[in-house]
Amino acid sequence: MKKVAICGTSHFCLDHENQGTHFSEIVAKNYNSQLIVYSRDGVSNNTIALQIEQAISEKVDFIIIGLGYYDRIDIPIEQDKKLLTQFFDSYMNFFNLRDQKNYKQYSRENLLSNIDYSKYNNSSRYDFLQNPCMISESINNLIFTNNVVKYDLSKNTINAIKSYVMYMYDAKFKQQIDCWVINNILRKLVYETKINFLLFPYPIFTKEFVEELKWLDKKFIANIKGPYNLKEEYNGPNRYHTSDEVQHTIAKQLIKIIDERFLTNNK
Repeated sequence: MKKVAICGTSHFCLDHENQGTHFSEIVAKNYNSQLIVYSRDGVSNNTIALQIEQAISEKVDFIIIGLGYYDRIDIPIEQDKKLLTQFFDSYMNFFNLRDQKNYKQYSRENLLSNIDYSKYNNSSRYDFLQNPCMISESINNLIFTNNVVKYDLSKNTINAIKSYVMYMYDAKFKQQIDCWVINNILRKLVYETKINFLLFPYPIFTKEFVEELKWLDKKFIANIKGPYNLKEEYNGPNRYHTSDEVQHTIAKQLIKIIDERFLTNNK
C-alpha cells in the first residue's frame, strides 16, 4: 500500500503537536505508506463523502473511514447580500444561482475544495484546499458564541440555524439521510473502484440503522472498539480525544485486520 488515506471527523484527525501518535500514523508507518489526511474536526457526513471522493480521485490504495454525528450542517459561506436580494426577487421558485457569475456556490468538480478547512490548525493541509464556498460544522459550534471555532456569521445566519433546529430538524431523519449519503459513496468504492477500505460504522449505523449496512461485505467493516467507544476517562489535550495508549490499541487491531483481510495473498 503506497498511499493510505484517512477520512472522518475529529477522532480521525492527527494532532500536529503530538506527531506520530494517531492510530492512522502508526498504521501507515507499519506499511511504509504515505498517509494522506482528509479528516477535519466537526464536519458533516456529506463532507466525509467528499473526503472519500477526493481520495478516489487521488487513486489511493487504502482508505480508513470514520463517520461523524448527525448534528452537523452544511451552509454557504456568507457573500454579498445584494446578490441574495436580487436572486430572491428574480427566481421565485427556482433557487439556482449558477448564472450569477459573482456568487460562489458548490461545484461538483471541486470536490473537497468546496469546504472551509481554514479554522482548524490540526486539519488537513493541502494546497488544493483553497477558495471554499461552504461551511461544514456541528450546529453547536455555529450557534453558540462561546465556542472556539469562529466563522464570523451574521446574526441573521445564526438565527436561521437556530430556527432550523427548532422547527425543521429531526435527529433520527437526519441520521437516516446520513446513512443514505455514506452508503452511496461506499457503493461507489465497492462497485466502481479497486480501492480497499475499512469503515468504522459508529455513530450513524447504530441500533435500527445497522440494517442499512447489510449489503456491505463484512471485510470492509472495522468490527473493533474504535476511537468513539473505547471507554476511558480522558481529559487530555490530544485533538483526537483519547490517550496515546488507546491510539496504539486501535492501530494494533487495524494492522491485524488489514493483514488478515487484504494482504494475505500478497505475503
